[in-house]
Amino acid sequence: MKSIEQVADLPMVFDVQFSDNDLTIPEFSIKIKVKTVIEYDYLIPTCEVRYAGISHKLSTAVDYQDGTVFVYLNRDADELKYLTTLYKDNY
Repeated sequence: MKSIEQVADLPMVFDVQFSDNDLTIPEFSIKIKVKTVIEYDYLIPTCEVRYAGISHKLSTAVDYQDGTVFVYLNRDADELKYLTTLYKDNY
């Protein structure tokens, strides 16, 4: 009898990208826009936005560590690809 591998309930963030050098201009623009909205509209002064792989096919994940909010964006998610296309074609 085969056993079924259990999937964790919480999403996992992996392959976090720390350098902005590999980002395209639209990806960098989205990153800055998300950071700006969180800092100025939600009054959260310490926010880091990074691209990363996210399990469960999620487009975003949020974590809070040592007083800093981390927002992870999955560049392979359809939503982010759509936004990237909008930035590239319309701006």
